[in-house]
Amino acid sequence: MYTLVALSRKGAVRAENQDNFWPRSVPKQIRDDELEHFLLTESDDVCAVLADGIGGHPGGGEAAERAIEAVAAALEGSRRSDPDARIRQAFAAAQQAVIVGGTTLIVGIVDRGFVHVGSIGDSRAYLAADGSACQVTIDDEDSLGYLTKWIGEGARQDFRPRVTAHPFPVGTRLVLASDGVFGPLSEAVLGEFLAMPGGIPLSRLVDAIYGSPLGAYDNFTIVSLENMGETIAG
Repeated sequence: MYTLVALSRKGAVRAENQDNFWPRSVPKQIRDDELEHFLLTESDDVCAVLADGIGGHPGGGEAAERAIEAVAAALEGSRRSDPDARIRQAFAAAQQAVIVGGTTLIVGIVDRGFVHVGSIGDSRAYLAADGSACQVTIDDEDSLGYLTKWIGEGARQDFRPRVTAHPFPVGTRLVLASDGVFGPLSEAVLGEFLAMPGGIPLSRLVDAIYGSPLGAYDNFTIVSLENMGETIAG
């Protein structure tokens, strides 16, 4: 059994929340500040997706939403395919769907004891287990912190994702995060939250982001997918 928890907030500066994620149970326009919680089994398509519209520019929110919709449709239509191929097909579908604006994109798929992760942009994936967390994606940024790869308008560069696979045993947690989560917090503080036994304390994480020296300067979204082991009957 797997548990998936997601939280997305507008932050203190942006006029709108341009982050997006999937799975979700309610439309994005009424989802901000809502907590999503799913229980998934091996018979489900165990995956998580996050997109962060670029830079608060016009079209960023639409780009993230179109990317999520395209990825969701691509994944739902390819459940029997190789997970790495599914991820690449999903990114290609997202690039075709995003006409205006740009977005980061990160996709995680659990398959036969491994989690396969594909990413473009500076949204991050972490694996947390045994009280520690490590980043398993690479930020697509230059030395000044500007994006070098993204999905959408103006993406003349290679938009194919970097795909990696990692063991995903019981007790391991995959965490997807937009830069509004990890930007305000030190690596040590964020790692403590992500690896906390019993689940990420989301209310305390939100308080830490708002209370940091940088504050909640951006939208922030976190998606946590944890391998809980066998379903307990009763």
